[in-house]
Amino acid sequence: MKKDQRILFIDFLIIFFSIILINIFFNPNCNQYYDSWKYWDIGKGFLKGDIELLRGYFFPGFLGLLYGVFGDYSQYIWVVFSALLEAFYFVYITSVLWDNNMSDKMVFRVGRYINYLVILILFSGLFYYTLSDLWTFIFASSSLAIIKLLNKTNLIKYNIVYCFIFGMLLYISYNIRTIYLFFSVGALVLLIISLRKSFTGIKSLICFITTVLGTFVSALPQFILNRKVLGLLSFKVQTTNLFSLQLIWGTAYQQYATYIGDEVDNPCVFFIDPVGQNVLSSVGIKLNATEVISGMDSISIISYFKMVLTHPMEYVGIYFRHLVNMLFPMWPSQYVNNFNNNKIPYAIISFTLFYLFVLVLLKRCYLSFYNQIILLPILLPVIAITPGAVESRYFLPLFYYMAGTVCLNTDYNKLLDEIKGNKLQHIVVFVCIFLLFVSIWSTMLASYSGPIDIHI
Repeated sequence: MKKDQRILFIDFLIIFFSIILINIFFNPNCNQYYDSWKYWDIGKGFLKGDIELLRGYFFPGFLGLLYGVFGDYSQYIWVVFSALLEAFYFVYITSVLWDNNMSDKMVFRVGRYINYLVILILFSGLFYYTLSDLWTFIFASSSLAIIKLLNKTNLIKYNIVYCFIFGMLLYISYNIRTIYLFFSVGALVLLIISLRKSFTGIKSLICFITTVLGTFVSALPQFILNRKVLGLLSFKVQTTNLFSLQLIWGTAYQQYATYIGDEVDNPCVFFIDPVGQNVLSSVGIKLNATEVISGMDSISIISYFKMVLTHPMEYVGIYFRHLVNMLFPMWPSQYVNNFNNNKIPYAIISFTLFYLFVLVLLKRCYLSFYNQIILLPILLPVIAITPGAVESRYFLPLFYYMAGTVCLNTDYNKLLDEIKGNKLQHIVVFVCIFLLFVSIWSTMLASYSGPIDIHI
């Protein structure tokens, strides 16, 4: 084994065992709640022939397969399998995505660990609950790594395999979380541009046909289930008015979280946006603290855009508050068991990352512009979900993009020169924007109408 391969394998083992330890420490009994439990329930239903199509087949189907083979031990097997996948991603796939041939190898290795630790600290629950966000992100961004691999080889046999896997990953990402349809479109556009630039006409055509074939193969189970259960000839994941409901919730509420503690009976935690609720009231939609009471039936996507055009400044404020609130993942476990945990460390980590990321882009301190461009499609689901009922886990792709940029694609000499040369200016800007964000965060927390006083 070559030295570079040995280093990668050692890093893989370290991250793998760290994820196992995180599971043992934070969730030793593999407890699951609400959405994470629902995936297991749907998967078990597949085995009994009790098929529920409110979600795509892939993720619950995989969990059901584990349960069918391993029974009561299936959740522990999932922990091991998931740790293998995630360790492989944060070592091997991350190295492909952010490779720039310019970084010092040791600096790049350290940056890879920091990149992983940032995601682990801010989104720890995604590593021990069976929520689909991390897996969807891994599959989606891995397809972008395939585009980079395509540009490194002209051997048609490898290109065919790569494109087939690419097509499968595109559909699987959409199948697990339908909001990734936006990503799939963006990634497909990047693939077509890459094929036209790198290959001849006939080779590009073969690769594109292989991509379509890969998409078809991964979509076929969904087609069969739609035909069998609903009588529909469709590859579409069936969601009942979900996007419209998300847009209404996103207008009415600044953020949503799920509570699993003992202090409040209702697990749904909504942080109200009074401006958004006034907008909805003006068109006849009434809400209480947790749900739409009336008027929802009259709202369509077109009606929503009419509201945006009628109240443009209100919606600018709503979207800005969503974005700022999501830059502060205050409950990394994803399920809240303590409203008033110490949020300041997460605020400092996330805002510092955001500030450095913006600084790297504005001052062009990145090592490879191509790396910044190739990963842009992963941000499309984030942009698409921002108007909706946002949860911090939806912004995982943005945090990976920011952490990858700062940790793996930055010219640190240039960045340090910029910071040292304008030290006072950066301190003032950093502190002022941080305090502005903290005020927005604290206002959002105060908007909770439940029996507990939530604070930063």
